[in-house]
Amino acid sequence: MAATTKTTYKIPASLADDYMTMELALKNKDGIGLKPLPIRVIFFWLLCIFGWFYLVTKSMISQGGIVCIIIFSIAWFALVFYLGSVDASHKMKVEYVAPFMGYISKSARNISCRRADNAGPFYSIVGIKPLMTMVW
Repeated sequence: MAATTKTTYKIPASLADDYMTMELALKNKDGIGLKPLPIRVIFFWLLCIFGWFYLVTKSMISQGGIVCIIIFSIAWFALVFYLGSVDASHKMKVEYVAPFMGYISKSARNISCRRADNAGPFYSIVGIKPLMTMVW
């Protein structure tokens, strides 16, 4: 019997992936369209478009006139485009907003690493989850 060789190989999906990181290719019948986007990016854009529509029709922006609506829309979609973009590590830039806000206070920028100090802030920077708290 002749040995068969594989012509294609499949890389299995990572265990860290979930349905929100699954990529969809938005294309028409001719194959023309956008590059594959994660579902969370598509949901983010849909949520922002619905939020923009609500703000333009039901808030004080609708009373400002057409110039106000146009300026708000340009600023809104520029911010959405920036925060909704994905970097090289496949993270959306909106995911970086909360850590940056926590970094604003001066106490969050200075962490003491002495043996007698609380190690909680150091653990939060390094990403270590302590198994138990030890008292010296």
